[in-house]
Order: sequence, then C-alpha cells, then structure tokens
Amino acid sequence: MQDDHGRAKHEVDVIAVNGENLTLLGQAKATLAARSQADLSRLEMIKDVLTRRGYDTSDTILALFAAAGFNHDLRRAAATRGDVELIDLTRLYTGQIAS
Repeated sequence: MQDDHGRAKHEVDVIAVNGENLTLLGQAKATLAARSQADLSRLEMIKDVLTRRGYDTSDTILALFAAAGFNHDLRRAAATRGDVELIDLTRLYTGQIAS
C-alpha cells in the first residue's frame, strides 16, 4: 500500500474489509523476537493512512500474530484497549489465550 502523505510503502499481512469498513488490520511475524509496542504503532499508522483514503476505521481491530509472543509492554497496552488482539501460537491453534 502506498502512503502518499508519508511517502512510503507499507505491506499489510492481514486485512478484512466489508465495503468501505475496515474491520481488521493485522501483522503476522514468525521471527524469534517477541512483538513490541512498535508493531502496534505501525498498525496504527497504517490504519491512519487507510482512514485518509476514505475507509471507515471506527471499529477496526488491530491484530498482531506472533510465533514468539509479545513483550510485557505490548501485553499491558493491549489489555487496556478493546481494539487490539494478540494472537500467539497457542491462541491460533487452540483458541485459548496464553497467560
């Protein structure tokens, strides 16, 4: 996706759109590093780009998929927000949220 405002290109791993409604925006990583607040900030920036392009992002879920899990700061941030989902391998394969 081209961000003309920021003059950058962004890859999106997971996206769900219903008409003009952006319902889910996600990033998937299978690296050894736990995902961090920076990953969430990147999704928020991409969401802003799509908002400027005319998509309704008022109910968009930001989803982070990670094989190595999530660091403490990201888990804490996600726990305080209703629009963030963290999906690790346990949740992906069993549906259960790992502690």
